[in-house]
Formats: sequence, structure tokens, C-alpha cells
Amino acid sequence: MEYKDILETYEQKRLEMYKAYQSNLKKGFLLLIVLVGIYFLAKAGQIASEYRKITKTKIIKALIESRYDDAQYNHLDSISIAHINSLNFYNRPDRFKGEDLMKGTYKGVKFACSDIHMEERVEHRDSKGHVTYSYQTIFKGRWYTFDYERDFGQILQIKEGRFVGAAAKGLKKYETESVQFNKKFKVFASDQQYVFFQLTPVMLEKILEMESIHRGHYQMMYYGNHLDVAVYDSSDSFELKLKTPLTMEAIGHIINDIDMPAAIINEFKLDSEKFRKQ
Repeated sequence: MEYKDILETYEQKRLEMYKAYQSNLKKGFLLLIVLVGIYFLAKAGQIASEYRKITKTKIIKALIESRYDDAQYNHLDSISIAHINSLNFYNRPDRFKGEDLMKGTYKGVKFACSDIHMEERVEHRDSKGHVTYSYQTIFKGRWYTFDYERDFGQILQIKEGRFVGAAAKGLKKYETESVQFNKKFKVFASDQQYVFFQLTPVMLEKILEMESIHRGHYQMMYYGNHLDVAVYDSSDSFELKLKTPLTMEAIGHIINDIDMPAAIINEFKLDSEKFRKQ
């Protein structure tokens, strides 16, 4: 089924729930002076909660399954902290949360992505020696990982802006042929030839284009037969409000999130001969 057909299937259900939600909300506020008003407000909240569950378990799931082969979606799961720590993109977090795990295959390339929120504990000490702690965000956004056929046996990290974790052990810093790219990103790699093999002039432009459509910081890492892309933009994917119509125009941001793995595979040509077994 097409995206439009799936949305039309659930739009009538959304309208019915939204009307019931508004009715209970109005009754709740009008009758708030008596205890019965509390019942209607609670009922409205229950409807909104039920709709959120439907969006996650049915609507989003159906949209993803229509887009990709071998599609899986679990709103309670995420890319593992063990995987993220192994890449040395960021310092190991003290608190970790992840959700909205999406997996699938597109043009023969397997992928997984999810929302990730990582925080580190920071110690504060005042003039009297009293110690307090707070948590600061290390990363909050969407994390993508792709598996292609060819294992290059090399590592290439591309980091934008201020970052922690620097580079994996044994990597050296390199510059590309693009002055604009070098101003925006820092490049670390296990081999200089591999830098130029992956970061061709066309690819440099593609990365700059992809970065420009995202808020926040954009990080990438090629390693073995994998590519990870981390977009630190404080986003929260696949969230639909009850009042939002289920049309292509109204939920364009959801469609964009679903389409992003395919866009990365297409733009970076991960299905091309270059990434196939030699």
C-alpha cells in the first residue's frame, strides 16, 4: 500500500477519537467546579493516550512496512548502548535512553535507526565545598547504522562542530581537497588513501548537502562493512498529536523520518558496485 492509502485508512478513526477527546475536554472544563468534571478530563486524557498507542503500534508500523523489505518497528527499543560505545563517537554516557527502533532492507542494504538520548553526570562544587550533580546532554537525535557487503578493513570518522570522544585509537587527522568541507568537518582515519577513496569530490558535496537539511551536528563513521550516521538535532521521531490530520502534508515530518534511511543509501550510493564484495 502507498503512504496515502494507509493514512486514509486510519484518518476516520483519528477523527472519531479527536471528536470524543474534544467533547470530554469541553465537558471537563465546563464541569470543573464539580467532581464530575474531573471524570471528563481524565476521559479525554485516556483517549489521547490510546491514540498515541495506535500511532506507534499500527500507523507508524504500517507506513514503515510499506516502505522497506524485512521491515521491523519497535517503539520501545533502540540501537544498543554497547554498539554506540564501541564506535567512540562520544564519551560513555552516565544515562542512556533510546526508542523508536526501525529496521529494514533497502536495495539490498540492511539498516537500523532509532532515537537516542545520552547524558553525562557533571559535578558542581561551591565555595564551601558542597557538591551537587547535574546531567548534561551529550547527544540527542537520530542514530543510523547501515551494513553493506564489502569489508574495507579501514576506519573513517567525520565529525562536525564541537565533539567529545575525539577519534578512535590509532586514527590520524586528515584534510580533504575541499576548503568548505574542512571548515565544517574534522576527518580522522586509519589510512590516508581510504580517506580519498571514500571522500571523493562528489561525496564531499553530498555530505554537505545532507548536513544542510539537518539541524544540529552531523557525524559519520565508515568502519569495516558498516556506516553509522549520528544526527544530533534534539529531535523526537514519530510523534503524532491527536489533532493532526493524517494527510501527507500534515505529517510530512514523519514521512521524512521514515524515508531518511533510503535517502542516505541513495545519496551515498551504498548499493553501488563500490560497496559490493570484490
